[in-house]
Amino acid sequence: MLNYLTLSHLQGMLFLEVDPQHILGIKQDHGAYFEEVIAQCGLETKNIVIVLTVYSQYARYYQELINGLDNYRRRGYQLALNFDCLAEESEALDLIERISPNYVSLSARRMLDRAQDDTLLAKLQQLKTRVTSVGGQCILQQIDEKKSDLLARNTGFDLVDGGYYRSIAFDYLGSSGPDDYSI
Repeated sequence: MLNYLTLSHLQGMLFLEVDPQHILGIKQDHGAYFEEVIAQCGLETKNIVIVLTVYSQYARYYQELINGLDNYRRRGYQLALNFDCLAEESEALDLIERISPNYVSLSARRMLDRAQDDTLLAKLQQLKTRVTSVGGQCILQQIDEKKSDLLARNTGFDLVDGGYYRSIAFDYLGSSGPDDYSI
């Protein structure tokens, strides 16, 4: 949060990972304490994105997680779902439909490592369509190589992040790495 405070004048977003156990452990007023802290820092909840990583072992608790996330939303926070993988696409799409997150993120590295068939592109495009239909944006993270970049471009992901782009920036600037890079 301290790092974010230095950039808050730019109206950026702070993506805050929240463990599913935390959401399940709190019965009411999700985000109330943190709301007080960010208000004291002169920030607003609308610039905080609560990120929930979706794990299959929490499937039986989805309704409780949805209730907790709804409480965050009522307090003005934005919501993001981070999928470790899309093994159960219908379940992921249903969860997106029920939560209507502002962001949905996936790991390019994990998606490419786990790709078992030629339907990966179609699955990601279906995900992108569903996220867009609820007003959200898709983020493809951990893009470390050209192959991942092409995956992001071919699926139309809204936002990307990864070492591949940092290496392109260093090459473009003629530096050999972070130690040679200065702004």
